[in-house]
Amino acid sequence: YAKNKKNMLVGKVIGPKLWRPKNSFIDDVSTQETFEDVTARPASVRSFDKVFRLWFYRIVSLLLAVPVALVAGLLFAVLSFIYYIIPCITLVNVNITIDNMNFYRIY
Repeated sequence: YAKNKKNMLVGKVIGPKLWRPKNSFIDDVSTQETFEDVTARPASVRSFDKVFRLWFYRIVSLLLAVPVALVAGLLFAVLSFIYYIIPCITLVNVNITIDNMNFYRIY
């Protein structure tokens, strides 16, 4: 906050009811900074190759995510539906038992 009311009247509004003097150190510093100075990234990071690769991965993942999610959901639904899985397991066990009994009867 400004210490005297004169500076408050000529100051700038930063946020809700937050004033600072017009001649501030922040004004001098903020006009000298550029995007590269703040982020410390060179311009080559924003090249076409990087952007193309990023968007290619995003589009491919978008196209593959929906079908893979549907297949995984259907697989989970079938495996969790007990009335399909348990009878199938029982049939396999019965067939294995019958095959073993027939094997011993023949020999």
